[in-house]
Amino acid sequence: WLSPEWLVPHRPPKSSAPVVPGAVPAWVQRRFFTAPAQLHPLDDTRPERTVAEAALARWQHGAYSALAFIGTFGAGKTTLLRRIALTFPELPLVYHRFTSRILGAGQLLQQLTDSLGLVPVNGIDDLAAHLQAGPKRVILLDDCHLLFLRRPGGFVPLDLLLRLIGSSGQHVLWITTWNVYAWLYLKHVRALPEFFTTVHLISPQPYEEMQQMLLARLQRARLPVTWPAEETEPIFRTIWLRARGRPALAQHIFLRSLQPERGGVFTLHADHIYRPPQQCAIAGGEEIHALENLVRHEVLTARELASINHISEAEAAAILARTTAKGLTLSLEPDYRLNPIYIDAVVAYLDSRRAISFREVDGT
Repeated sequence: WLSPEWLVPHRPPKSSAPVVPGAVPAWVQRRFFTAPAQLHPLDDTRPERTVAEAALARWQHGAYSALAFIGTFGAGKTTLLRRIALTFPELPLVYHRFTSRILGAGQLLQQLTDSLGLVPVNGIDDLAAHLQAGPKRVILLDDCHLLFLRRPGGFVPLDLLLRLIGSSGQHVLWITTWNVYAWLYLKHVRALPEFFTTVHLISPQPYEEMQQMLLARLQRARLPVTWPAEETEPIFRTIWLRARGRPALAQHIFLRSLQPERGGVFTLHADHIYRPPQQCAIAGGEEIHALENLVRHEVLTARELASINHISEAEAAAILARTTAKGLTLSLEPDYRLNPIYIDAVVAYLDSRRAISFREVDGT
């Protein structure tokens, strides 16, 4: 284990904003998140390596083997693809990440051809023909849930990508990542799983690996952070539990847990670990349950929501009011809430079914 003793005290620049008690200055966040990441090949015990190896074996024997990794916010989808590239360096790999919403066919084609080093093409079928005529390769596509918008014509980029994967999947191995909540929505409106041989939910990062990741990032950032040696295990165990094994979320929790002291030094204590908003005590899957509940019942109004959850219509209307007007917080049961950062797929479903009625909510 690494110890905080190696950390060298560092004073923030004089021009930095004053430290607000309980807040993390921007320079701390910037230094922490811009520190070079130290990535390693996937361990043999990780399920994601087994899944990737199986897909590669099928593809190398000429079989269609498109692979979709799905995960929640902070589950490490981007890191996973980069670790796959390190795990199989002998393969012809191309990585592309969609960093913003793709608004049309032209934008999709331009990004793909630029990443693949191809000349501009006339359409998705032309791109598929170029891929089929070229060498066999593995294409890693990150954040594919950014390929649709809930509006007329908004699904064109997604539909084109699915057509491309379907027509070139025996020559090209497509390994993709998706937000799990967008996936749950899209599998009903676009039959998404039919285009992929394997769909795998990213497993939680092991505790020891998460602790080493946080300590290594802190060391490279050279931030002045100290904590009592006897609290090392409680601190990192609590972060791991509250992040539910999601590495990116663990980094945010770690930073938000820092307590500023005088002299530009920060301390960390086991009883001050940041708790992400609206996290519930139920063991995993509550957001998935919420969305599948909505999809299963197909149409949702205050009356139907009341019937589904055995509550009064007034309570159901209040739930919909919170969903639409106050931070997009959806509560389907008394003992948990849906985190706003996961709400996109739920709202997409509600929008698609015209299930939200402001008139009904306001009138109750």
